[in-house]
Amino acid sequence: MASHRGLRVLVAMLFSTLVGCAEQAPTTAQAPASPPPPAAATSPSGTPAPAPSKPPAIASSPQPSPPASAPAPREPSKPASREFVEEPALKDVFFDPGHAEIGHQGALIMKSNAGWLIEHATLDVLIEGHSDWKGTADANMAVGERRAMAAKSFLVKAGISESRIQIVSLGSDRPVCAQKTEACAARNRRVHFLVKSR
Repeated sequence: MASHRGLRVLVAMLFSTLVGCAEQAPTTAQAPASPPPPAAATSPSGTPAPAPSKPPAIASSPQPSPPASAPAPREPSKPASREFVEEPALKDVFFDPGHAEIGHQGALIMKSNAGWLIEHATLDVLIEGHSDWKGTADANMAVGERRAMAAKSFLVKAGISESRIQIVSLGSDRPVCAQKTEACAARNRRVHFLVKSR
C-alpha cells in the first residue's frame, strides 16, 4: 500500500516537471544587429569635416577660330558717274572694232565738243570709254580706257585744261544697245561725255 502511494507521488512530480517545461516560451535566435553607420569624420578641432566635393569639371578649351581671310585688294577708285549729268550738246564719238584712234568724222565731233567746253569753263567733263560685247572683259576694259584717253588727249590739245577732265572705262558693262547685232556693236564702240559744275 505504501509502495503504491510512493509511486503515485513520483508520477505526480514527474508530470508536474513536464508541464512546467512545456509552458516556458521557446527561445528564438536573435538576428545579429546591423552594424552602426560609420561615424562622420572629424577635423582635429573636433568639428565635423565637410564632405568631399566632386572634382570640378574640366572645361574644354575653345576651338581656335579659322584665320580671317585677307581682304581682297581694292580696285583703283573711279569717278562716280552719278556726280556728272548728261549734256545734249556733247556728242558721242564712235570707233572701229578693236581700235581707239579717232577718225575723220570723230575729229569733227571732238572739235565741236571742245568748243562747247571752252565756252563753259566752269564745268568739268567725264569721258566714258565703252566697247561692244565681243572679246574678253579685260580686253573690253582696256580698249574702253584707250578710247577715253584718246578723247582726253584731243581735248587737251584743243585747249581744255587737263585738270577739268576725268576718264573712266566701262568696257561692255553699260551698252547703249543690248542686241547682239553688228549695228548695236557699232553704237557701243564709243566715248560718252558727262559734265558737272566745278
